[in-house]
Formats: sequence, C-alpha cells, structure tokens
Amino acid sequence: MKRIKNVKNTIVFKLILSIILIFIVMTATSNYIIGKYQEKRIQDIGEKIVMEETNKGNKDYFIVLEDSKLKSTKEIKNFSLIVIGSTIALGSLVYYFLVSRSLKPLKELKEKVQEIDIDKVDSEEKIYMEGQSQEIEELSLAFQKSIDKIYGSYAREKALSSSIAHELNTPVAVMKSSLEIYLMKNKVEDQELKELLDNFDENIDRISKIIESLLFLNRRENAIARKFDIKDLVEEIVFDLEDLAEEKNVKLISKLGSREIYTSDILLERVLYNLGKNAILYNRDGGLVEFDFAEDDENYFIYVRDTGLGIDEEEKEKVFDLFYRVDESRNKKTGGYGIGLNLVKNIVEKLKGDIKILDNQDDKGKKCGTIVEVILPKKK
Repeated sequence: MKRIKNVKNTIVFKLILSIILIFIVMTATSNYIIGKYQEKRIQDIGEKIVMEETNKGNKDYFIVLEDSKLKSTKEIKNFSLIVIGSTIALGSLVYYFLVSRSLKPLKELKEKVQEIDIDKVDSEEKIYMEGQSQEIEELSLAFQKSIDKIYGSYAREKALSSSIAHELNTPVAVMKSSLEIYLMKNKVEDQELKELLDNFDENIDRISKIIESLLFLNRRENAIARKFDIKDLVEEIVFDLEDLAEEKNVKLISKLGSREIYTSDILLERVLYNLGKNAILYNRDGGLVEFDFAEDDENYFIYVRDTGLGIDEEEKEKVFDLFYRVDESRNKKTGGYGIGLNLVKNIVEKLKGDIKILDNQDDKGKKCGTIVEVILPKKK
C-alpha cells in the first residue's frame, strides 16, 4: 500500500474536514437561533402574564415557566424544524460548493486529456498538474508518463513508416519510368510478354498509391482549417472523377448548393475523393453516384450515395480497418488494398467528426446501394 506523503493535501482529508466544520457550524447556528427564539417567547409570555395580572389588580405574584413544556409547544416545534431544515439546506449548498471546488482540477485534467492530439507530437501540452491535491497531482503525473510513452512510440513508428515510404518511392518511380521508356521504344507483339508488362505496370501503380497514402497519413496534421465553398470543392472532385465514372459507365452528380463551411479543405477533399472513387468502383453498370449536403445547428452532413451492391451489416464497421477488404475478387479487379477507407476514417477523426455507412433505398424501400454519411462539427 502506498504511503500518503501529505494527508492534509488530499481531497479526502479536505472533504472530511469540510463535513465536520459544516456539521459544527450547522449545529451551533440552529441551537443559537432556536435558543434566541425561546428567550423571545419567554419574554413575550412573561410580559403578557404581567399585563393580565396587573389588569386584575394583583400586585404580588410569582411566574414559573417550565422550559420542557415551552419546547413541547407546537409553535416551538415548527420553528425548530424550519431552522434545522434551513441550516441543513444551507450546509448542503456550502458542501456542494466545496466539493465542486475540490474536484475542479479533476475537470481541468479531463479537458487536457481530451485535447490531446497524437499527431502534434512536437507541440504536446503538458498535463502534469503540480501543486494540486495529492490525488490529482499523482493522477496527472501517471497520465503524463503514459502520454510521453505513447508519443515516443508513435513518433518512432511514424518516422519509420515515413522513411520506408520515401525509400520505396524512388525505386518505384524509377521502375515506372523505365517500363514506360521500354514500351515507348519497343513495340511488343508477343501477347504473353505484353500481358506481363501490363501486369507490372498495374502493380507499380498500386504500390505508388499505397506509398502516396502512407505519406499522406504522415503529413495530414499540417492541414489548416479555413472557410471555403463546399460546392466548389465537390465540383472539383466530380471533375477529377469524371473519366473514371465514364470508364465504369456510372453517372456522377453533385446536388450541393453554394455554402461556406469552416474546416480543412485539403483533408475533406481527400475524404470525398476517396469515397466518390469507391462509390464508382463498386457500383453497377449504368449506376449512379450522388454528392449531397445538409446541416443543423451543430454539424455539417455530407452524403455520398451509390447504387451498387451495398455492404452487409457485419461488414460496415470492418471496412474502415486497415487492409480490410469486403470481397477479395472485387478488390483485385478495382486495385483496392484496403487503405482508402481507413485513411478516410483517420482524416474524419482528425477533423473531430464521424462517419457512418447506411443502406441506400429506392422508392419502394428496397436496398439499392450504400450511403456514406460524413458528419463534421461546426466550429464555434
């Protein structure tokens, strides 16, 4: 059992002392008020008797008032109950104030922990609260040590993944350019060789996309929030995806009106681009992809609807896991490696938002694809 260094600096000691002091003050106060009231009643009764005896013409008389009978009167009982009830209520309010004040550092500690951003390794705020009560000081110190370990481990992993991505980026770029130069200089007539080279080219592109995603994950914290028109952003994404949509025979529509919002346009663009691309790749022939927008007092809601095969209930949470793929055969055809949606979820969380996958339904209520709902908080 850990020895308490300074008992007087603990919350428990302060609360116990507060209870004792409040009890003493309440008892003394109530007894004093009740005593004063009894004295006043005795004086009033005595004066009343004197007046009555004087009116009767009696000059000599002796007055005896029994304290026990006086206390047993209904009037004194009611007054005592009112005084005791009032002092209890007042004491409770004082105790509530003292407890709230004692626990205020705990609330501050909670807010500091909630504000921790794992991506801001170099500018993390110290949460150790020196000089507070012993419990708060020890708890904040334990949090600080744990956070320091987490920051250290995360920084090493982040640096390692970034270094690996950068190291891979150069040879992959060389392989891509070498292959393109070879295909430009040589006319490949052998069908098997042509298929092999096409396969090389396709897989080099996939590796490049993985490297790009890893690098984006490592630099996403540098994005700055600003005001921009969400309609313009979505229209740019629709323009970028038009060729892919035409290739897959999918109609791409933006239903957004002009609306200025405040968030990181760089991060949000990556989110909506990835969602739009997924909606096209996993759609049916002749399908539809729609971008839509709504808002309330607290949040922005951005929707990406498709008319594809949809996602089973048990798969809806798993699709955001790194390298998770719903259907291996479908992902081989589309070139997916299970990074896009994990990146999307990471970015949305970075923006303090949430993302949900819902079922798209037709006019008859029949399932006809997927709706991805991105929820972003409005900045106060």
